[in-house]
Amino acid sequence: MIHIQKTSPPSEFINFIRKTPQIHFEDIPSDIKEILRKSLLKEQGYLCAYCMSRIDNDHSTTKIEHYRARNNNNELEYSNLLAVCTGNSFSKIDDSYKHQHCDTMKGEKLLNIDPQNAEHIAMIAYKTDGTIFSKTNPQFNDDFNKILNLNDENGYLKINRKIALQKLQEKIHNDFKDKTAKVNYLKKALKFYSNLHDGRREAYCGILLHYIEKKLKTWGS
Repeated sequence: MIHIQKTSPPSEFINFIRKTPQIHFEDIPSDIKEILRKSLLKEQGYLCAYCMSRIDNDHSTTKIEHYRARNNNNELEYSNLLAVCTGNSFSKIDDSYKHQHCDTMKGEKLLNIDPQNAEHIAMIAYKTDGTIFSKTNPQFNDDFNKILNLNDENGYLKINRKIALQKLQEKIHNDFKDKTAKVNYLKKALKFYSNLHDGRREAYCGILLHYIEKKLKTWGS
């Protein structure tokens, strides 16, 4: 999971809401929703707000999620909107509902962790097998395991995080062979995975940042 810093809502969305204040979210025209989706994707670096998988501006990979279950008061609040993946909703595998994740699994359940809260994101840790967890907040673990299903043992998210980490580890090993990676190298890597590249963040970058930060702390830097 990544920290999402919300920006200002698109002017087209604001103007439309002002002109049609009684409208419901599902009745927003497709062109306005596309503008809205693009804005959400941009501020999230084209990653799902929950699982960090790559998403794009199309219905096959992306949908707009209400962080808090929508009602008449919050359904048009930009701060309550996130771009998320489809959560394995199109799977044809038997019992595929068991492997649904993110908003598709969450439905209208209430989350304790908020991706817009930097302090919450700072409490997230990862194991080398790709497991996402919190050492300090058991409620967050319930979110990961029971509500968002981010650690499904038979799903692809956990293994994708593991693969992303292994690629980083292999790169560090290839760059330094049997020598220890230098602190400046790790700091540059931390900056790289923290930033956007062509408007996008690295998929599953949360586990990469955690790994680098842990190494830097171990060396007292």
